[in-house]
Amino acid sequence: MRIWPGRPYPLGATFDGAGINFALFSEHATKVELCLFDSVDDTIESARIVLPEQTDMIWHGYFPDIEPGQLYGYRVHGPFEPLVTWILPAAFILVVFFWPFIDRNPARNPAQRRTTMLAGAAFLMVVFGLLGLSLRDLYAVPRLDPSVAHGKALYAQYGCAGCHVIHGEGGGVGPDLSYVGDARPDREWHHRHFQDPQAMVPGSIMPSFPLTDRELHDLTSYMLSLTQGR
Repeated sequence: MRIWPGRPYPLGATFDGAGINFALFSEHATKVELCLFDSVDDTIESARIVLPEQTDMIWHGYFPDIEPGQLYGYRVHGPFEPLVTWILPAAFILVVFFWPFIDRNPARNPAQRRTTMLAGAAFLMVVFGLLGLSLRDLYAVPRLDPSVAHGKALYAQYGCAGCHVIHGEGGGVGPDLSYVGDARPDREWHHRHFQDPQAMVPGSIMPSFPLTDRELHDLTSYMLSLTQGR
């Protein structure tokens, strides 16, 4: 899926006739992911993509391959996410479970309420079992590193697909880049190649683009991500 930097305004999802721009304001977010769903009945997203840009506390990205009607949501990461998501709920459940052991009232002695305690233990096993399954499904969802996402957007922005092929898509003038990360795993080589293609590959017809240091880094990260293991 192609990803471009997009615009910070207007907020929300905006279709311009060719693609959709997503923009979300968050003052304290450390990362924002766009979650795509195939059906309203799905409980797990089919893809999760990091919004590649942040401008004045607005996270944004443009997706030319997403069409109107796409079901989506956001996953917003922040500095207190682990505390609110895992630590406080787990602490509450443990306090509720162990309270009978702390309470000194003989009528509430756990030894006198074996059925209740067994039911409580079974409940906790179910809760933590479902939590484990959720974590497994959560980390099974494909993710895209922000620098790789931005590099992929730059690849599209500068029309690199007009000369190069990636997994069967693109032109055939330049080398096939489908697994260039395996063929050339040297970051420094790619960095210098983007700065001066003719110096690294004599006779190359690839032009030299006016890339910033960050763009060089991110475009190189995208090249290195193109391996057979992905």
